[in-house]
Amino acid sequence: MTESCKGIPHPPFSLIQYDEPILVEANPHIDYPSSPLPSDTSSAINTTAETVISPEILRAMLPPREWKEFSGTWRQNVSCIPTSRTDVVALQEKLDASINNEQAKKSGVCANRERLHAQVFDEIIRQVTLACPERGLLLLRIRDEIRMTIEAYQALYNTSLSFGIRKTVMAEEGMQQIEDKLASLKKENKELRETLLQWTHYYKVLENRYATEQKNRTMQENNVVTLLQDQLHHFKTFGELNDLQ
Repeated sequence: MTESCKGIPHPPFSLIQYDEPILVEANPHIDYPSSPLPSDTSSAINTTAETVISPEILRAMLPPREWKEFSGTWRQNVSCIPTSRTDVVALQEKLDASINNEQAKKSGVCANRERLHAQVFDEIIRQVTLACPERGLLLLRIRDEIRMTIEAYQALYNTSLSFGIRKTVMAEEGMQQIEDKLASLKKENKELRETLLQWTHYYKVLENRYATEQKNRTMQENNVVTLLQDQLHHFKTFGELNDLQ
């Protein structure tokens, strides 16, 4: 017979320190040990005298966890036992070992690393709350604010992703229209280029014709000027001869 069939609980792994498991709902087909199982009341009585905060407040800050297995439904409350420096060192070693065992990434987004560090932060809140409740409440507020910020970024990412998907679908639906429009624009561009070449050629022809006409006109004007200058010179010479006579 396995341990589950004997009514022995198997709590999930966690870096948070909990009390002994409490049987919430038993399986009628299981024979439980003859020794009495720990109860929620006895656990509170044993730990209240050692702490400066009531177990109810601590459980409100860090709720108990429940899980189901073949033996029944079990619950574990957060431990109210204060910790020492040795426990903190052991917690760090357990964190490093868990990161290595679960092959968590050292950088980037990693769900395993995030979950383990969240458990360590909750355990630190538990330890600090037992020593100074006000400081623990402040850490709890900081933790909730960090979670709200992360959830806001996740919501923003999901919204951006949905927007990108919608835009992609819209782009795929209108792709044929875009391709037709592109082909039409290419054809129009080709026609305009041909028209531009024709007008450019016509412009060069007109420019050459104008340059030739301008050159001929300039030559004619120069010839006329030269002829008039010669005639003027002859007139002056003829006038001077008349004056001498």
